[in-house]
Amino acid sequence: MYDFLRKISNTPYSIFGIFLFQIVLLMGTQFTAWPEMLVYPYLLDNGFRLYGEIVHPYLPLVPYMLWVVLDRANFSPYALWVFANFYQLVISSLFLILARRILPNVSLVIPFLLYVVLHIVWEGNGFWFDTAAILFILGAFYFFLRYRENATLKNVLFIGLLIGISIIIKQTAFWYAIVTILLIMWHGLHSKSKRANTVSQIVVFRL
Repeated sequence: MYDFLRKISNTPYSIFGIFLFQIVLLMGTQFTAWPEMLVYPYLLDNGFRLYGEIVHPYLPLVPYMLWVVLDRANFSPYALWVFANFYQLVISSLFLILARRILPNVSLVIPFLLYVVLHIVWEGNGFWFDTAAILFILGAFYFFLRYRENATLKNVLFIGLLIGISIIIKQTAFWYAIVTILLIMWHGLHSKSKRANTVSQIVVFRL
């Protein structure tokens, strides 16, 4: 019975159904258009400078990203809503890919549905610096899973690049870099034959 339910729940129709449910949730809940997400890009478009004429407590990537995205839409809250919903669907897609890798024998509907519901409950419906960083942090975790399967320098470089981008979005993502370095050390140093390779990869990651 369990195997039958697992096969049914992992079909494209069930996954599509949860994506549709997420879209309904995003459209049916109140969207919070944080002023910083609209004002900072608008000021940049009008010649103001971050950290000079604009008091900005975070790192600069998100305002510049939204400047590029919202410029042609006149920095309207509706354009931010459309972009935020698209961004959330991309994050959900990556979450689904990670769930398939981590839990290959478990119904994907269960963790995916929990993520969709709990994200709205805990984070609300909006776009903030933390939301922007999630995509790159999950991407770094994806390449860490690939690193565990194939400990190559390319995977380490992708991990470092994606975590570096998340740090440029929000400083607190720095802690993910510390955790990742420790995980790479733990994974690689358990074998003497991998020790030199792991040390060189960590040096490249830090650079």
